[in-house]
Amino acid sequence: MDFIKKQLEQIKEHLGSLSTSQSLVIFLLVVMIMVALFWTIYQTSKPPMVPLLDQPLTETEAASYENKLENWDVTYRIENNKILVKRQDRDRLIARLGQVNALPADMSESWKKLITESDMWITQEDRQNRWKLALEQRLGQIIQLMDSVQKAYVIINPGSKRILSDGPSSDPSASVYMHMQSGITPSKPLVVAVASMVSGAVDRLSKDRVQVIANGVPCRVPNDSSPFASEELDTRRAYEKHFSDKIQQVLAINNAQVGVFVELESETIQTTQQKYGDPVISKERANENLSKPVVLADEPGVRPNTGISVPIAETPGQESSQTETETEYAGNRDLTQIVKHNTPGTVKAIRATVNIPYTYFVEIFKQQTGKEEKPSPIELEPIIQAQEDNIRKKILPIINADDPASVEVSYFFDLQTSPVETALAASGPASLPEFTQYLKPVGLVFLAFTSLLMVLMMLKKASTNVAVQNLEFKEPVNEPTPPLDADSGPIGEAVSSDGVLQGIEVDEDTIRTRKMAEQVATLVKEDPSSAAALVRQWIIKSR
Repeated sequence: MDFIKKQLEQIKEHLGSLSTSQSLVIFLLVVMIMVALFWTIYQTSKPPMVPLLDQPLTETEAASYENKLENWDVTYRIENNKILVKRQDRDRLIARLGQVNALPADMSESWKKLITESDMWITQEDRQNRWKLALEQRLGQIIQLMDSVQKAYVIINPGSKRILSDGPSSDPSASVYMHMQSGITPSKPLVVAVASMVSGAVDRLSKDRVQVIANGVPCRVPNDSSPFASEELDTRRAYEKHFSDKIQQVLAINNAQVGVFVELESETIQTTQQKYGDPVISKERANENLSKPVVLADEPGVRPNTGISVPIAETPGQESSQTETETEYAGNRDLTQIVKHNTPGTVKAIRATVNIPYTYFVEIFKQQTGKEEKPSPIELEPIIQAQEDNIRKKILPIINADDPASVEVSYFFDLQTSPVETALAASGPASLPEFTQYLKPVGLVFLAFTSLLMVLMMLKKASTNVAVQNLEFKEPVNEPTPPLDADSGPIGEAVSSDGVLQGIEVDEDTIRTRKMAEQVATLVKEDPSSAAALVRQWIIKSR
């Protein structure tokens, strides 16, 4: 306390020794610092406003949201055709709008803007994986804010999209695991709202391809376009539970999360194929003609007188045969008609999503290498890749599929992993805006206090500390105290001057001398005895 009082007295004395221009500068600096502090406190006290849905809205949607926010007594304002709400209320409001099915059908652009990433050193594949993890975490946090939901986890299978090849593309799917509050069963509107929110956040994801599991019980959303929605829902549950149990039994991995999506035929398809048999012969006739050459015998009569003629060997005649066949077939042929029916409820396609605990790969690494220390992510990456391929090969025969894209295998950080690593891997860049929003007010406060400190240092250096301490003078021993001669005459003559203030430039020695004179005069008024002792001390020293 004494230190603060001493510092205040020194500041007061320093301010008294400053000129008018210096005092004005100090005053303006203090005013600016106070204004900056007041503005900082005022801006910090105001909650930051962020867009509720960072995407273009139609007039009907904007009016509907404004009406709901007013009914819910929520503070909001409209800027640049966007509805701004408090940052801490945005997630809760999105969850509330999703619960009443008031969100737009396509919210993929809004989710991409909520989960942005600006790291130029990561690859495109890593960027997509981090974005998927961040989107899963963000959706789980918002679904958790819905009524009666205690905890929620979201797993997204983005599927594959063919770009350069002509092969078929696989549609995305998603699974939502919800832990409801004790004794509460999720209602059908809640299940539909959760499925709608997840499907709107992922591109090309339809609502019927989102599997919602509450307390271990599948709650599949029926296909709206199917006339057999209720029967299809029960059939899907049975199929998915069957395949999920088989996959978990084959993998035998503790804490592994398995999600199976079974796509059923949603319409009746009839295929007719006609197959004709061999033609039937009704009449068949064959004609065969055989022809042989005729040999003529020798005739009697006059013969020329010639020598003996040697008989020429006879050449056998050539025979020719001609066969004509005529076949008539019946007009009617055997006809086989094959009719195939694809009825609703039959399995059309199966997709599986498996989430493996991170500690599973760590244990495999320890068994293969014999090391007890925890491996780094680089050392563990080959094992993770090999195990994911092995798990995918085991699951493909179970779901009767050949395309590896039908099985999505990933990992998650379970409770045995360090909380710091879990937070860094799960949160990603999503937590950066939550931190950067406080940088501006903190920086302003730091600058304000820095300016105030610099002003105080300037005041301290403006003049030298000339505080006079109370001095105790000892009287000389064995020497009588001489009387103080007082001259009653005038000390000096006062010279009259004009009524104009003249500026005089003085140096530091002059200021110090004036200050000492002022302090001596003050000492004479307040304590004459001490002043007399001080003067006697000066007289003795000057002899």
